[in-house]
Amino acid sequence: MTNTLVVPDARTLRPERPVSTDLWWQRERLHYRGHDLWFAERCVRELAENHGAPLLVYDRRRIQANIGRLAAALAGTGQPHRVYFATKSNRFGPVLDAVRDSRRCGIDCASPGEVELALAHGFRPEHISFTASAVSDADIERIGGLGIRINVDSISMLHKLGRRFPGRRIGLRINPQIGVGLSGNLTYAGSRPSKFGIYADRFHEALDVARGYGFIVEGVHMHVGSGWLARGLETFLRAVRRLADFAEQLPDLAYVNVGGGIGVPHAATDQPVDLDLYASAIAEVVRERLGDHIEICCEPGDYIINDSSILVAQVTMVEEKGGETFVGLNVGFNAHPQAAHYGFVQEIIHAHRGPARSDDNHYFVVGNINEVIDNFDEDARLPDVQEGDFLVMLNAGGYGSSMASFHCMRQPARELMLD
Repeated sequence: MTNTLVVPDARTLRPERPVSTDLWWQRERLHYRGHDLWFAERCVRELAENHGAPLLVYDRRRIQANIGRLAAALAGTGQPHRVYFATKSNRFGPVLDAVRDSRRCGIDCASPGEVELALAHGFRPEHISFTASAVSDADIERIGGLGIRINVDSISMLHKLGRRFPGRRIGLRINPQIGVGLSGNLTYAGSRPSKFGIYADRFHEALDVARGYGFIVEGVHMHVGSGWLARGLETFLRAVRRLADFAEQLPDLAYVNVGGGIGVPHAATDQPVDLDLYASAIAEVVRERLGDHIEICCEPGDYIINDSSILVAQVTMVEEKGGETFVGLNVGFNAHPQAAHYGFVQEIIHAHRGPARSDDNHYFVVGNINEVIDNFDEDARLPDVQEGDFLVMLNAGGYGSSMASFHCMRQPARELMLD
């Protein structure tokens, strides 16, 4: 039996889509008014005309509301808790400022550069958690004395940190060998070996090394995968229970960090994670096995930022080729690599020919990068699309600008924060 739940490639997750005007994604600050899409109380077509496209647009209020919902669910358990925002998902300055100003969220960093950026944006050291792999001596020199929380990913890192900063408090990143993710490329643990965390067969060796450097091991950490939804919750909770097996062996335990990974729906058939169930189930494990004083930590990126942003692009080509009608955009995977890197499809809608979509129009939406993988949706159902139109990719906030490149010397998308 495998301990990994890998959700199939998202192209296989979408059933045959019937004719429908059901706008599953619509909410108060994302909806059509007449034919025009509005986001954060602004007309998207006018934003694109005024600011240019491609354009990543963020809703500050949505970011803070997402943080608030997760923090409230954890607070409802009565267990001490802390939420960290995963910087690697989005490091746009106004996004970090919105997270900081929520006053309910710290920040998770995966490199010294991210730590320094967090400090520059006003996060206090005690509100910063650092977890990274393949850490160098130079990395340790930059972060070891800052007073941040450090989760050690390997025995190699224990030695590096111990030689330079002995006696400090640390956490240990554990690989529970149970994983869940939207795809194989988003599953960080499981039966297949990965670079992440300390395995059970070397856990006691890690504790011996930690004692040798006078470390106080006050926490355990895991991250088992990203993008999972309701059907992945039980596998995630099995990993939490496995993490508790390690935590029970630490006399100075103060926190359990269950990592991030909670996804957001990308299609009408996707079922979101019930946050109250998520929080209460974690708290039950921690309280019963470790104590009601132990702090529960989590570090979501996708859940906080994904549906807080849209990507607006202009249509540059509509043409039939080989029996397919291709719609080319003035943006590519250099600006948003989710489809190319991780293989899942994000909903694409029209900015000014909505709200109805046509079951007669099957568009193959592609980017402007000279690579065969630069595809956004092989079967987009849209009203008639013409060159010069603006299309919108939903749930675009995570792992877009933070993974952007200048491949083919194409510019990444501009970014705009709305309140």
